[in-house]
Amino acid sequence: ATALAAPVQGGAPGARPAGVAPGRAATPPALVLRESVTVHDGVVRLGDVVADCPAGLRDVRVLDAPDFGSVRVVPRSTIATRLARVAHLRVRLVGASNVRVRRPGGDRSAEIHRRIRAALDRLVASVDGLEYEASWPGRPVRLPPGPMRTEVSVSGSLEGHRVVRARVRVPGAPERTVAVAVRFVRRVRVPVAARRIARGDTLRPADVRWETRRFDRAVPPCLPRGADVSGWRARATVEPGTLLSRRVVEPHPAVRAGQEVTLELHRGAVRVTARARALQTGWPGSRIRVQSLVDRRYLTARVVKPGVVAYE
Repeated sequence: ATALAAPVQGGAPGARPAGVAPGRAATPPALVLRESVTVHDGVVRLGDVVADCPAGLRDVRVLDAPDFGSVRVVPRSTIATRLARVAHLRVRLVGASNVRVRRPGGDRSAEIHRRIRAALDRLVASVDGLEYEASWPGRPVRLPPGPMRTEVSVSGSLEGHRVVRARVRVPGAPERTVAVAVRFVRRVRVPVAARRIARGDTLRPADVRWETRRFDRAVPPCLPRGADVSGWRARATVEPGTLLSRRVVEPHPAVRAGQEVTLELHRGAVRVTARARALQTGWPGSRIRVQSLVDRRYLTARVVKPGVVAYE
């Protein structure tokens, strides 16, 4: 470099130093391109595409790597332009005219869906009659090869339409989140009316039919499985197929308003009975107002059975 910068003694101005061939100083170094390379990072460096790349140039960024499981063919001119414009390097590229860049991995959405489905199967198995319908996204999830870890979570309760999210971790790739739309439904046997029942009618055993129905929301309150409702009455007109619950049917009252009843008074081991008049309608276990027919006092008593109330 000193010889290039120093003028020749006695020579004409601008003359070349002795022993230096014309154009040698301006010739850029030659770099040999490989025909194909495999990268694992998100970028392609000069040391990846050049054979025997000088140590000082190996980490120069050439271009972005293709997605996992994809191949990108890069022309030699593209690499040269990138080095000149971005890295400000003037080099002479020789060797392959196109470099085939491959990144290991691929679409692992099917594996992720299997893991989500297995987690949902375990979840619904813990709830009697619970099922689900999932809408799987069609877009690919490209990830590198290697062990996969997934964490599945459901937003909200297991009722109706919900979003199930899976956090996916694979070494060598950033964490991914896959969202799946899921509709949860429950299959439950419920009692329904087998015929039209007018208000106040007494139910017969043939008036109740047990059916298996699907609910995508909370199961509405209904009579318990195996409940014997024969002898009950309809609180309102019930159409065929109506779900039977305490809102539409009820047992006949054990005590009616205005009826004379037996009033039991418990004082320790002493049990005294008297006559009273019910002021309200009640069923076993409910509390109603009564009036003693002995001293005309008003009391609150618990209905024990038809015609009997207890003051405790």
